[in-house]
Amino acid sequence: MSLKKNGYDICTLASTGEDAILIADDEIPNLVIMDINLAGKMDGIKAAGIIRCKHNIPIIFLTGYSDAEMIEKIDTIENAIYIKKPIDPEIIHYEIKKIFEKEL
Repeated sequence: MSLKKNGYDICTLASTGEDAILIADDEIPNLVIMDINLAGKMDGIKAAGIIRCKHNIPIIFLTGYSDAEMIEKIDTIENAIYIKKPIDPEIIHYEIKKIFEKEL
């Protein structure tokens, strides 16, 4: 199950935290799905924090890391959740539906 196949529009993809912020500023998406580990100097957690502060966009992190320190960092970002890799597309779809149901 892909996001597009389920009717979701996909914005431009970013490989760095800096690019993710610029894209969010330009496109103002309804949701950001990002990895914690990104290319460049800024990780996904820092980028997500900036995006949340500027635009109040919900964040879903996809990560292979789930140690206590990483979870603590994710928990500092309001309205962010994480899904541990390997990714189950059904879980992503379920979490997206929950996010948008909360916003109604």
